[in-house]
Amino acid sequence: EVVPYVGRIAINNPAAPFAPDYRFGEVIGLAEPSISWKGDALSVCLRWVSLAVTETDYHLFVHILSAGGDLLTQYDAEPREGRYPTSGWSSGEVVEECITLDGAGLSEPPQRVSIGLYRWPDGERLPAADAQGTRLENDSLYIEIHAP
Repeated sequence: EVVPYVGRIAINNPAAPFAPDYRFGEVIGLAEPSISWKGDALSVCLRWVSLAVTETDYHLFVHILSAGGDLLTQYDAEPREGRYPTSGWSSGEVVEECITLDGAGLSEPPQRVSIGLYRWPDGERLPAADAQGTRLENDSLYIEIHAP
């Protein structure tokens, strides 16, 4: 009897490691994000580096927050819109992506972007630290922004 097996094949980018500005656990690094407004859309460009192979498929969150910390809009998914889970990354591989969030009609002017990684479905965040090893508040990278 033939038993079907469904698996994943990852065609990885060549290793091109860099010293990350931020670390999420011991497995994923992040360069300083690039953030820009294009009309009412906020573009958040991320450059990840795999520090070690992981079997866990982490989810990325990018949240736009008000001055009071209220969530105004968000993006939550596995990297590259779910098409390239972290369990497929090879050590040293660089993965780049840009997330676009619609800022039109927000009730308050956005003040910060919050970026991080978590495990689905329990929502446990990967510990986040800066390059000096200082733990980040709420295991999230916060970046001040200004409305367009």
